[in-house]
Amino acid sequence: MNDVAEVLYGYAQKYLLPGYLCRDETYAASDRCAERQEELVRAALEEDGQAHLKAMLDEPEITQYARDRAAFLCGFHLARELAGM
Repeated sequence: MNDVAEVLYGYAQKYLLPGYLCRDETYAASDRCAERQEELVRAALEEDGQAHLKAMLDEPEITQYARDRAAFLCGFHLARELAGM
């Protein structure tokens, strides 16, 4: 990712994405449900099981971050093409 795209991605992640996500009722409800489910599972697990749960939950988060960056780059690329850059 070039420097301009990196700066724009950081800005979008910090300032724009939260505003769009909070407008999506399905996302908000699903996020709250996932948090509650995680809390219930953590409460039922011993320390060793909690470490395994954390590792399991971290992997999809890593791949989602990569997908988010790729989607942003696609949008940025399309915008540049449409702007004739």
